[in-house]
Amino acid sequence: GTYSLTPGGVAEAETAYDRARSREDRFTALVYSPSVASKLSVLASGLLALLKLSAGFTFHSIALVADGLDSFIDVLSSSVVLLGARVGREVASAVFLIAVMGLTSIYIIVEAIQRLSLGSLVEASTAAFVAAGVSGVVSLSMAVYQRMVGKRGGSLALVSQSRDSHGHAIQAVAVLGALAFARIGVYAVDGIVALVAAGFL
Repeated sequence: GTYSLTPGGVAEAETAYDRARSREDRFTALVYSPSVASKLSVLASGLLALLKLSAGFTFHSIALVADGLDSFIDVLSSSVVLLGARVGREVASAVFLIAVMGLTSIYIIVEAIQRLSLGSLVEASTAAFVAAGVSGVVSLSMAVYQRMVGKRGGSLALVSQSRDSHGHAIQAVAVLGALAFARIGVYAVDGIVALVAAGFL
């Protein structure tokens, strides 16, 4: 019931261990890289923006649309800031972002008030709940990941992004609440959640 390795077996086992450890170290370095985390954040925000905007317009939920526009602005801001820094137009890019945020907020406020006054219906289907739920789970996961990488790599930008992702997770819960109210015929909550989202934006 016992065995022992030959000297050749010991050398082969050590080589295999070193190879596995090297791959693990490379993978760990990649996962905890602030650069990789930033790219993943932009990709996740872009996909979430598409999901929330398409679901919001399909199911007539201004709260989901507001949340989607917020995610879209996250993608836009990351891209514009990077581009502005590269071409030396940081002030211009900041002014552009502020203008886009302002116009987006105005659109959400006007649309929410209009829907509140008209009593517009929200189609609280299962697909709408799934879209909001997926958004919340992904946002919370990204918040944890960004904070972990930001703390480990000393990246204040990633730690800040983690707060924003955490905010999106909270927004997703609010949207789920609005959809739950819509399902029982109380549609006004959807507009109120959108107004709050516009205020944060």
